[in-house]
Amino acid sequence: MTPPRRSAGREPDPGPGDRRGGFTLAEVTITVGIVATVLMALFALLPMSLDQVRTASGLSTGGRILQQVGAELQMSGWTVDADYRRVTGSFESGLRFYDGEGQLLVSGSPAEAVVYTALVAVDEEGCGVDTEPHINGSVGNPFLLRLTVDVTDAGQVDEGFFGNPDNERRIRRFSTRVVTLEQVGS
Repeated sequence: MTPPRRSAGREPDPGPGDRRGGFTLAEVTITVGIVATVLMALFALLPMSLDQVRTASGLSTGGRILQQVGAELQMSGWTVDADYRRVTGSFESGLRFYDGEGQLLVSGSPAEAVVYTALVAVDEEGCGVDTEPHINGSVGNPFLLRLTVDVTDAGQVDEGFFGNPDNERRIRRFSTRVVTLEQVGS
């Protein structure tokens, strides 16, 4: 038996069980619509996730700055005298400037290198005998100092920036207590 003749340049019409591979226009359109919808939803979430990453980074860096300043205060050699009054050590409060990693910048660093500015304050009256914090049922602890570090990511700013109520949202406050290692007076 001889096969059926084909005309030159034409392929035979497919039969019911002889479907060729490929997608119809309707299938492609539906797929593109689904993909576009998913991408739009993901792009809508992107700004929120970037804000969360920025906030987490700022909190982490602020904690690192607090840890550095606390260690410096503790190592500065402040002591408490017999009357439970603080004797000043070599630690100085005030403005400090840090890079993006939370590392202290030396004086003379370019202003462009400053990412974080910290206002460091030691509350000399806040942890005396007659005040807070009450630790282990005592009436205060004269060997503690309250350290407060206000940190902003506004770059290099002056102390007036920290006192301006319009800037409250840009400032994060970190606070801890530091104990003297050399307890004198009791």
